[in-house]
Amino acid sequence: GVTVPVGKDEFMAAWAKTRRDGMGIPDQQRDTKTIGYSYKPSKRTNLYIIVMQDKISTFESGSSIAAGIQQRF
Repeated sequence: GVTVPVGKDEFMAAWAKTRRDGMGIPDQQRDTKTIGYSYKPSKRTNLYIIVMQDKISTFESGSSIAAGIQQRF
């Protein structure tokens, strides 16, 4: 993946491709794409949002959204 600073915040992106074959199961391929943004309102706190799109060759594609807050002590 890659993280790009935007001022004191960060833009994040990643892509993964996984191939599973053999072992007596049908061949499968999985593609996962993720983008996110981390907002840092203070030195110890960041708020983030991440969106992921996932596709496995034998299934429909799906999407997930995650958001959260991280506080460092």
